[in-house]
Amino acid sequence: MKLSRILPACLLGGLMAVTAVAGEADWAKSYQLESQGKIQDALTTLDSLGKDDDDHLQWLRKGWLNYQLGRHDESLKAYTTAAARYPRSVEALLGETLPLLATRRWKEAETQARKALELAPWNYTAAIRLMAALEAQKDWKALAKVGVDMAERFPSDATILVYLARAQNALGWKNEAAISWQGVLNRVPGHIEAKKALGRP
Repeated sequence: MKLSRILPACLLGGLMAVTAVAGEADWAKSYQLESQGKIQDALTTLDSLGKDDDDHLQWLRKGWLNYQLGRHDESLKAYTTAAARYPRSVEALLGETLPLLATRRWKEAETQARKALELAPWNYTAAIRLMAALEAQKDWKALAKVGVDMAERFPSDATILVYLARAQNALGWKNEAAISWQGVLNRVPGHIEAKKALGRP
């Protein structure tokens, strides 16, 4: 191979290596600033990254950092962009539920949580956010169904049983609710809501 062909390739490889190192430093800086509570600075640091520098993660980070800043519209826009560009991204769909729940857009949050569950059946985070959205809509039958299904798959989890017990109580299923509340106490002794529901001191 001629030297004239080797040199450009070497130069290009060196340039790519330098760019990668610079990008890695920007990622590290963003995470460090976030850990220090400097959320806006962590977000601004992302502007130094190239468009092709882990585009998927960039949009997820923008969504998360904007959410922490209370900029729910910007957060939703970033997560929605990630979901549109990467349609198999469960994280992007879960990300969308954060600003939707925060702004009480319950039905939309339910829809995105269900989409996440279609991609990742029985995903715990998606199910919890789905249950939160269903509870807010007072869709007790749907909430009870999700609660039963999830309790079978995560039998040691107390949060699922709390949602299930609330739904059963709202539906007037007193015996079932009592069993669920007792299950909560078995997993979290002294749980205030469960003790109150069961009339325990």
